[in-house]
Amino acid sequence: MSTRTEPGGLLGFARRPLRRLADRLYLIRLRHLYGIRRPGWWPLRRAWPLGPRGQHNGREVVITSGSRRFAFQPAAHGRYRGHVYRGEPSPDVADLAQRLKRLDLPTTAARPLAAVSSFEGGFDSIQTCDHTRFCWGFIQFSVFGGLSRLLQDIKTVEPALFERYFRAAGVDVDRGWILTHGPGGILRGTAAANQLHDEPRLWRAFVLAAQEPAIRDRQVKAAHDHYYAGILERALVLPFGPVVLGELFAGDEYGRAALLDRAVQRGLGSTLALLADAARRADLRSTDPPRRLLEAASALEPNNRRRWQALRTAFDV
Repeated sequence: MSTRTEPGGLLGFARRPLRRLADRLYLIRLRHLYGIRRPGWWPLRRAWPLGPRGQHNGREVVITSGSRRFAFQPAAHGRYRGHVYRGEPSPDVADLAQRLKRLDLPTTAARPLAAVSSFEGGFDSIQTCDHTRFCWGFIQFSVFGGLSRLLQDIKTVEPALFERYFRAAGVDVDRGWILTHGPGGILRGTAAANQLHDEPRLWRAFVLAAQEPAIRDRQVKAAHDHYYAGILERALVLPFGPVVLGELFAGDEYGRAALLDRAVQRGLGSTLALLADAARRADLRSTDPPRRLLEAASALEPNNRRRWQALRTAFDV
């Protein structure tokens, strides 16, 4: 029997937590900085750990299926590099209303969903050029956001389609984790996200699956339940007391669209934090119109000024 000894004394006591801290910082660094271009001084023989690592970096990628051709263009978003496939045009209000009705969901969500989709793309659109590594669909479900939830729903409700498109390509989902099959076996978490960023054979599965009407319906269902209804059902604690956002913006399509847009871009928790901060800074009173809260929130996001303005224009605000 072999015994592994650790360094003794004060040095050994300090080294273990320091090593754990270093490992954690390294993982955080890989997660948040993945996509930074390799600097010119980095040795060519050494792999650049912050990626992109795919052999297709900076090149157009064309995927074919029968007579169909899907062209992925190299793209950059700030310091991040990847590809973009614009796909079909964003669904309009009539299309989304029809799908919502078929899903027994309120059609009042159609216009806000269509407005947000106009920024993001069609049902088959894909982009890999930001810190989330991989996004898919008409509101761009991200690998670190709503994509795993959407894939789990497809796997449960449409198992045959999930098997045909995703499992056959090496993509799976299990208890909230997206899994991919790589050279070293099954990958999950950040490793799976990196593979989704790098490998066009995986992009093909998502593009082809999105041609199925049932898959498009699952996208609409996921967008409505998690982001649209999800944010409207949340209670926000304002200076004058708690209020449910759906009640605060009842009958206000622009207000609901703005909340949906922030939830899609920031996530539910971060959106609530933004609104709470805006209410405090604006010293919001119970007699103030609800849109004053949105005005204060938009002022806290100068980098998203164009997106806020585009929403106002879409709803004639």
